[in-house]
Amino acid sequence: MSLTNHYPLILEDVHKVYRIGEIIVPALQGVTLKVRKGEFLSIAGPSGSGKSTLLHIMGLLDRPSKGKVIIEGKEASLLKEREAARLRNEYLGFVFQAYNLINRMSALENVELPAIVKGVSREKRKRRAQELLSLVGLGDKTDRKPNQLSGGEQQRVAIARALMNEPSIILADEPTGNLDSKAGGEITKFFKKICEEYSQTIIVVTHNPEVAKATDRTIYLRDGLIVEERVNK
Repeated sequence: MSLTNHYPLILEDVHKVYRIGEIIVPALQGVTLKVRKGEFLSIAGPSGSGKSTLLHIMGLLDRPSKGKVIIEGKEASLLKEREAARLRNEYLGFVFQAYNLINRMSALENVELPAIVKGVSREKRKRRAQELLSLVGLGDKTDRKPNQLSGGEQQRVAIARALMNEPSIILADEPTGNLDSKAGGEITKFFKKICEEYSQTIIVVTHNPEVAKATDRTIYLRDGLIVEERVNK
């Protein structure tokens, strides 16, 4: 198996500097990281440590000031915006703290959205959306609008949507942040199940130590640097 197959995401000496007028703010100061296929990885650290910046760079939503971002063997940091968008839609799925569902659309229609962008046929995408909603325990609520679902159910719809295009990597930004402990625990169990049963790679940014403990490995950031790495048993 090639290095790429082992590591769908590789970061090499990634830096990110923001300029606010004449002030230079270093958000990342040389992050090097390899994420294994099928790994459930958490990124933790205090506010301002660079967690969200790192996730945005991994998701091709921002570009590093220096360093390499390699996704499935492709050096994404060199791509033009249109090429990066294509790579993002093909290889990456996203889950956000605020769910980001479209209220006028049903759960099924929300899950279909990434496949519409990709140009998948109506019949094929509806069938897959139904399968994914069943996978996350919402097979009987496909016609419900987001405002007819609980917070935990909305987040499960968001997870199904993230899986729609069979991405190599799912990036989740504080996915349990708006949920109570019970619903948050259920979301974490879904992530773990998806990793174990489908060899799905999931990277989650979290402030929650219980979520971090449930992952395979935790990377701790401080001042834009990896200061600790912990394998969770």
